[in-house]
Amino acid sequence: MITVLVLALTLTPPELAEGLGEPAPSADSRHRAGPDSVEWGGFAVVEPRVRAEIADRWDIPAEDLRLDWGAVRQDWEPTRDASVVLQGSGRNGYWIVRLHEGDQQLAIRLRAASTRLVMVAARPLERGATLRREDVAWEHQEVWGPPDARAPAEPGWTVRRRVRAGETLSPPRVTPPDAVESGAPVTVEWVGDAVAITLPGKALGTVPVGEPVYVRTDTGERLRGTAVAPGRVRVSSNR
Repeated sequence: MITVLVLALTLTPPELAEGLGEPAPSADSRHRAGPDSVEWGGFAVVEPRVRAEIADRWDIPAEDLRLDWGAVRQDWEPTRDASVVLQGSGRNGYWIVRLHEGDQQLAIRLRAASTRLVMVAARPLERGATLRREDVAWEHQEVWGPPDARAPAEPGWTVRRRVRAGETLSPPRVTPPDAVESGAPVTVEWVGDAVAITLPGKALGTVPVGEPVYVRTDTGERLRGTAVAPGRVRVSSNR
């Protein structure tokens, strides 16, 4: 009897995080051999299909990917008719590739990275500093996992922790400047289906634009809203 193990696509398989470590720099593909394994010929069949699938999911050119394969300790080599299934979320670059053909099956660990242009600190930056153009540099770096969908940092952002020269400038190291500050007066906007009301209030937290924050109105009511602009907090009608 053959038992097939199916992993949830939205989860990073826990076995990937154990014993894999940080792969050393190499060419765009690396096949790792364990103490009891030799170079596995099946990579010639499997790798192009896996590379194309990851590139499609991450929406990047396939040639920009580097694949770091786990060791294979099995003699069976699949043909082009074999089923190849990519499983996992790709978080931090981790995947499992499952092969099945006839009564043969095999699971291989894989980590994927791509070279991208990333924003880094041009010099050491202290916590609380405001990011300036001369503080920023761009470098091509090999990054594990999918591309970051967040907008890059910009001059005017706030440095939230000490940053060494060459470190990536991305949240939470740097964030947009605070839109409201705890204890400071704010304008509270209440938006309904057909009306919009503004009233004075006080922020109960310090957050940038787009982040949730509690406010207290002059009547003493405590409301939860979202900072939408400097000094302005919007409260939805369904609070």
